[in-house]
Amino acid sequence: MRIRPRMMLPAALAVGALMLGACGSDSEGADDSSSDSGSDASSAEFTVTETFPTGEQYGFAVTQENTALLAALDSALATAIDDGSYEAAYTKWFGDDTAPTITAAPGAADTPPSLDGVTLVEDGTLTVCSDMPYQPFEFEEDGETTGFDYDVVSAMADQLGVEVSFVTTPFDSIIPALVAGNCDMIASAMTITPERAEQVSFTQPYFDADQSLLVLAENAEEFATLDDLADKTIGVQVETTGASFAEENLPDGATIKEFQTGDEMFPALIAGEIDAALQDLPVNAYRAATSSGSN
Repeated sequence: MRIRPRMMLPAALAVGALMLGACGSDSEGADDSSSDSGSDASSAEFTVTETFPTGEQYGFAVTQENTALLAALDSALATAIDDGSYEAAYTKWFGDDTAPTITAAPGAADTPPSLDGVTLVEDGTLTVCSDMPYQPFEFEEDGETTGFDYDVVSAMADQLGVEVSFVTTPFDSIIPALVAGNCDMIASAMTITPERAEQVSFTQPYFDADQSLLVLAENAEEFATLDDLADKTIGVQVETTGASFAEENLPDGATIKEFQTGDEMFPALIAGEIDAALQDLPVNAYRAATSSGSN
């Protein structure tokens, strides 16, 4: 699968600026399937008001017994980093304001990527469990899967000589789906944590991410920091590191509302069901950069 430019460059540049803090702080959004009050997330303006340097890193995941596939993915990822495919995807989605901080694992590219000894769910195709939509990492546009994760995995699949198929899978059941054999790997902006590493094996890190706070632009002064959300409602996506961070740093009197998907949080913000969304910075930065009046 070849990488095809899909996102307009000005939006990508704005995301990069937000991630640098040039346009304010950064944040991440999450859910609300009950927001059917006519609110349109595409017509609202969002702002990241605070970022939290948690030092998180994303990794692709496979089952612990699938050591051959893990080695193949590490080799393919290292090759994509070395040949510029990874940087092309990064620039496409995050612009030129920031540079990739990930380097190839030492020695990973020494052995040519190969799927010898690997049995795939579907011959000739790398089947990927992914919690979509989660912009800008994985989502559908005009009926086609796109996003940073998709582009990187596609570049890796090119190295391995196979096609790619992303299967939408809820984040809170994505590891069980992998273990059950529904897919070959997980690519879903998944943070590498000790708890998850007890259940799956991770490739080398492929993305550095922090946490952030997203609010309606009109409320930016009122909710400039997490502490300003005392006695307010904070939205998080279930089973994420953003949810854990919110629980560990909850302001006095504040409550947490969990959502099944990240996208559900944006209409919930507009409807007033939550006052802020706490999630990964690149996701919140993307939403702020592409919201109405921001580009």
